[in-house]
Amino acid sequence: MNPNSAKIDAACQKYTFELAKNVTRTKVTFKNHFGIELVGDLYTPNDGKTAKRAALAVCGAFGAVKE
Repeated sequence: MNPNSAKIDAACQKYTFELAKNVTRTKVTFKNHFGIELVGDLYTPNDGKTAKRAALAVCGAFGAVKE
């Protein structure tokens, strides 16, 4: 299977914890420098503020999937 052709079925998404009411989850995708499409979740506060904030990127080992 070509890794660039993998798609995620939104109906199959499972999360361990319920999303807090003051947080927005957005699905993000981008291609790395090898051309492989990476998929993740971006969590942002929905408090109406637009100031710069600190960020933390979490990933698994090479070849891991968040699902």
